[in-house]
Amino acid sequence: LNQLGIVTTDQITSVTTLCSTQSTQKDESLLFLTSQGKIKKTLLSEFKSIYANGKIAITLEEGDKLQWVTRTAKGNNDSIIIAKSNGQVIHFKVDEEHLRSVGRAAKGVN
Repeated sequence: LNQLGIVTTDQITSVTTLCSTQSTQKDESLLFLTSQGKIKKTLLSEFKSIYANGKIAITLEEGDKLQWVTRTAKGNNDSIIIAKSNGQVIHFKVDEEHLRSVGRAAKGVN
């Protein structure tokens, strides 16, 4: 049983599954989106070893919250559409040309 220490101020905001064969692929990344519209892509290999006390995946500014996380892979031609509550949307590709991978502690970009 793996258990992450969660305090009363923490909330689980996203869960994604990984098959053992997928988690070893070096070209896979996790894509993060925050409530303030920051988006970040980090190589999945940076999360290879996670200890009982967890690992920082994204640095959030005060008042910002992680909204969701999804998996993407190099060469998949993935793109993403983000919609705001006022009806505005943005659409872009998540390949290295348009959104490069950054380290775990990075904040992401708007």
